[in-house]
Amino acid sequence: MISAAFLRRAGEAFYRIVVARHSGSAPMRKSLANPISEAHARGQVTALLKGTFHRERPADAELVQYLSAEIAGSIWRQYEIGPFQWQAKHLRWFLRDGTAELSMDDRHTYYLTVERVSQALGKWGRWEDDLASGPWAIPPAAARPAGVIAACCIEFHAVLVRLGPLTSCSGPFFIAWRSYIWNSVGSLCDVAMSGVYFHN
Repeated sequence: MISAAFLRRAGEAFYRIVVARHSGSAPMRKSLANPISEAHARGQVTALLKGTFHRERPADAELVQYLSAEIAGSIWRQYEIGPFQWQAKHLRWFLRDGTAELSMDDRHTYYLTVERVSQALGKWGRWEDDLASGPWAIPPAAARPAGVIAACCIEFHAVLVRLGPLTSCSGPFFIAWRSYIWNSVGSLCDVAMSGVYFHN
């Protein structure tokens, strides 16, 4: 037989739950709570991603988890929040400032990891515009051709500068040839260098 004391305690517990939910202060699940340490934040994001690896090789999955933990640790040190409290501005801070000293290859790898974590959180659709607008979102392969062309142009330009005797030629053929070469190289270098500056 159920005692009156048991019914009273059950009623009080039910009342507390109802009041908490209606007041907007329902207790948060422990796994979603704000982490109390950097290690806790790292553990949250790796646990979040653990069930998302279906086709990746083990080495690739380990890399994604390692990078995501680095992201979580960096954001926790800056803001003391975990992945379930992240907003687009926190991840953009990491991509802009947290990777500023890294190569374009590494920055793009971190960007892909941010995309993966955002998808796991179910927020990539809302955050994509904010996070994809930066140099980190450009694949490094797309930035390299401009850099190679610029390097070749600069080298060719230097060769022409060393060809001092041509500058003393006064014949119409040499004057026309010299003018064509200098103008062509100058235009190509301008285009290539603008591409380098854009991608960087």
